[in-house]
Amino acid sequence: MAMTAFLAVLLLAGLVTLIKGTVSLSATKVVSGVPARVIGLLLLVPMPASFALRALRPLSGEIQDYDDWLIAVNVGVAGAAVVISTVIAVVCAKSR
Repeated sequence: MAMTAFLAVLLLAGLVTLIKGTVSLSATKVVSGVPARVIGLLLLVPMPASFALRALRPLSGEIQDYDDWLIAVNVGVAGAAVVISTVIAVVCAKSR
């Protein structure tokens, strides 16, 4: 349940960032334009990846602990998206 909520938050943040085209890091730092839209796209990736992995469940006959594996992969994908987005934001941030 917590993972689904986290994925929903990432989806919402990604959509808002993609539509607005800006991300505020602090009161004085902002990312705008193409880097912000790339961040938005990266934040959208975990949700479709989660759905795709759930669709593959019937094909996982030899994997005993598929649910544990699915949670681990979802956490890894979401974590990677957040880390990469943060690095892009910090590198591309400009003063207001």
